Amino acid sequence: MKYTPLLLLFFSLIVISCKKDKLTKETQKGANTFSCLIDGQIFKPAKSEGLLFNNDPVLYGGLSISDGYYSAAIYAAYKASYPRKYIVLTLDHFKGVGEYLLSDFDNIASYKELITRIPFETNYSSLYTSNGKITITKDDRANAILSGTFEFTATSPDDPGRIITVTSGRFDLNYKK
Repeated sequence: MKYTPLLLLFFSLIVISCKKDKLTKETQKGANTFSCLIDGQIFKPAKSEGLLFNNDPVLYGGLSISDGYYSAAIYAAYKASYPRKYIVLTLDHFKGVGEYLLSDFDNIASYKELITRIPFETNYSSLYTSNGKITITKDDRANAILSGTFEFTATSPDDPGRIITVTSGRFDLNYKK
């Protein structure tokens, strides 16, 4: 009986520590969600807690038109702490719902990390691996909703031996908000 409070505390700590952060659900309603795994670690956009740059958006994108062609772009940033992390997905010659291979140079996925010491940033791009895809599952231009999934492998142009793998990516963006 005298160990009961201690056991309750012990099991409470186990339950709290086992509670894992999860990827966002795959939706198609313009929920403004984005998540993926970068080398097995969860990435979700997050704002800085500081006063400086706190109003900068951490998730945005949408469609643009240039020279008669649509382009789609999605930008997600993690700014809550260092390293700061950024993912950008770009589809030139966007045609709507479908699969866009990153072996096509009109489609690029990139990742950047900012740290507080030299070299200060490391960039990775699918341009150097041509490996991966972005799948658009919803293109609702009337309601400004763009949803889909993605996965890619990228390498650093400064050090081709540095490779990252991004898996289980999903986004559901309302680009009017």
